[in-house]
Amino acid sequence: MTPSILLSTAYFPPVSWFAALLRSSNASIEVHETYSKQTYRNRCHILSPNGLQALTVPVAKPFGNSSKTTEVILAQESAWKRLHWKALETAYNTSPFFLFYCDQIAKVLFEDQTHLFTLNHSLLLLMLDLLDMKREVSLTSHFEKEPADCCDLRNRIHPKKQFLDSHYFPVYTQVFSTKYHFIADLSILDLLFNEGPASKDYLLEVTEKMLLND
Repeated sequence: MTPSILLSTAYFPPVSWFAALLRSSNASIEVHETYSKQTYRNRCHILSPNGLQALTVPVAKPFGNSSKTTEVILAQESAWKRLHWKALETAYNTSPFFLFYCDQIAKVLFEDQTHLFTLNHSLLLLMLDLLDMKREVSLTSHFEKEPADCCDLRNRIHPKKQFLDSHYFPVYTQVFSTKYHFIADLSILDLLFNEGPASKDYLLEVTEKMLLND
């Protein structure tokens, strides 16, 4: 088990994010960084009827490029939450466990939040509960560009980078598996809606492969 790990906040994080968290005995989320755009901080990937789809949360940076991630504001005038939920319904309403989890997820997603970080953290706590993952996640007290004695994954788990090769991810049945080959490392929602209570065992299998390949 990795002693200490440092992660970025993320919107419905990918499977690899949760596998890394499960592997660690001491996990922290960065709250003092300058916000980085085009990352999982405000987006996730799902499998839709038309293939891979990115759901991006529209945000505003109150202090321009100097804004911290915790200061980034959710767009209030946009109907993005309804659009995201419609996309999730279209993608997963026929999955085995969508109806089992959808009400709890929608309740948190549609809460009256003003900041991206607050929304992400509320969703994270819900995901940990639904996954039955007993993990304490702390928040950083200050910013370190190169933290010592820590596995820094803040910018390694990234939509434009491959953190783990596809062989780390066992194939499971996705909603559109008859139309598309298996797509690994999507949002945790893809795993949860398709695998339900077996999702934690899946994550443990990924972490075991990570340990074997260290």
